[in-house]
Amino acid sequence: MTSRPERLEHGRTRRRRRLKLGAAALALTMAAMVAFVVAGSGSGAAPVPGGYFQLLPPGSALPTDAECAARVHRSPWEPRPENYKANHTLPSGPALAKFTQFNALWNATYETRIDGNFTGTTDEIIQWAACKWGWSDDLVRAQAVVESTWRQSTVGDGGTSYGLLQVKYLYHPRVDGGCKDCSGSSWPNIANSTAFNVDLMLAEMRGCYDGMSTYLGNTRGDQWGCIGSWYSGAWRTSESLDYVSHVQAALNNKSWLGWPDQSGSLPASPAPQNVPASTAAPAAAARTQATPAPAQLANKPTTTTQPATNRSGSTPLSPVVTTTTRPHAATQPPKHPHLDELRKLRKELDAYCKAKGC
Repeated sequence: MTSRPERLEHGRTRRRRRLKLGAAALALTMAAMVAFVVAGSGSGAAPVPGGYFQLLPPGSALPTDAECAARVHRSPWEPRPENYKANHTLPSGPALAKFTQFNALWNATYETRIDGNFTGTTDEIIQWAACKWGWSDDLVRAQAVVESTWRQSTVGDGGTSYGLLQVKYLYHPRVDGGCKDCSGSSWPNIANSTAFNVDLMLAEMRGCYDGMSTYLGNTRGDQWGCIGSWYSGAWRTSESLDYVSHVQAALNNKSWLGWPDQSGSLPASPAPQNVPASTAAPAAAARTQATPAPAQLANKPTTTTQPATNRSGSTPLSPVVTTTTRPHAATQPPKHPHLDELRKLRKELDAYCKAKGC
């Protein structure tokens, strides 16, 4: 027969064993939930803070499509699985019309490079285009946050701006007074192909940064002035600078680093698809184009000023029509439905161990 001290010690041992078993059960539950979350949402790594490509000086030699495809840092990380089809669609149809907001050198050397010839994840496409045009990939990520929160399906400005960077078919390039489906228009490629959308926008940014604008004045080397002109169609206006402040805030916040990977729900990569060509009759050979109009600014109503006519020199004409557009509000990155439960279990485990000494 055991003594009373022995019985007490035996009881304490059993209680400690139960506490350890309870803690182990909670730990196993949490581990199972973590495994479920990872299996359902993918395990790709987000891009590193600071990105992989930096802005090249004005006039720099630019790498080719193939060179940049080889330099992309590959990762299955995909926070926007809804972009999947557009990310794997190549553009097709007639060549783009001339852009009269840029000079002959830009149209001969830069416009002809716009091909959207790349497929991959949303971030891989951003990297590829940034590399191709000597631009900062982190800056593209930030501007895409402001324009669309990285959603290629975004349509703004009354159905005239499309995609990740809200390319406006009315002015990029302007065809027959703003014809949407005429030969030479950027639509539907800017809507259907993520790579084409980003490729076209960065071709214009590089042209501006290299000083090839026909109407904005001396733009060479002014990165933020060029970014502001994408929104306002003008040079360093109050609207331009307000837009720039939004992009700079997005660049500082780098919200994409906290977006969960959703690649686990994606199918295997398909063979690249081509966008059906426009069925409209070919437009006249001579194309005209007006000043680029604003892209969509997230989180605030915008006033869009349309130009009166084409720009023939460096000074824009006075606008004649002003309309106000309330763009979509930028949404927060989607939360995984199991993370809150995981955090709750973690708190319960901490409290349990603190109280019971496990």
